[in-house]
Amino acid sequence: MRHFELSLRARLGIGAGLLGLVALIGAAVTVIAMNRVADRLDAALAAEHRIDRYAVLSTQVASLIVVASEALQSELSPENRAGRLSNLSDSIENTFKQLRKDHALAVVDADPLGLNEQSRRATQSLGIARMEALFESTRNALQSDVTDRERLQGHIDSFAIGFDPLLNSAVTSELRARNEVLAGITVLRQRLIYMALGVSAATVVLLAVFYLGLVRPQLRRLNQLQHAA
Repeated sequence: MRHFELSLRARLGIGAGLLGLVALIGAAVTVIAMNRVADRLDAALAAEHRIDRYAVLSTQVASLIVVASEALQSELSPENRAGRLSNLSDSIENTFKQLRKDHALAVVDADPLGLNEQSRRATQSLGIARMEALFESTRNALQSDVTDRERLQGHIDSFAIGFDPLLNSAVTSELRARNEVLAGITVLRQRLIYMALGVSAATVVLLAVFYLGLVRPQLRRLNQLQHAA
């Protein structure tokens, strides 16, 4: 009888342990999946923020080109020309500074997304550096003592022609990254559903085995003992 009780206790313990293990696995899978979804949502929002920043930069650069062209047509002196472009140039420089900071954070935040994503975001910083170098070259020319209108207009035209493709490439890359992140969220959600269904099925199977293999036989024995008594 004592051997029977120990065996029954062991089986009850094993059954309860298996059910608890399945519950823990289900909870762990849910927590991990939700954390990954949260990471990807943060990445998508950060990409959207950088796209907005590029939109601001595009507006500022367009304004700079217009103001610089008007300054040349008005034949302003180098001092007045530099003064008219000063505030706008400072704003563009500040936007570049914020973009560099945004991309530095993006490289760090991409760690959960893998090395390939980190490398891609680090490469995007090269595009920002090229745009900034082109802007600095044009600003220095417009704020110099040069009075040759054709030469200055050539700097403006080169800036407009060279800057636009770089900006479009950066925005396209951010849009692609955002869409990939959103697609990854959809995949993770589907996997989470399948995992939840798998854990639920495993729980049902274990409960059935626990009941049919252990609980019901013991109830049958108790009924037999009751009838015998």
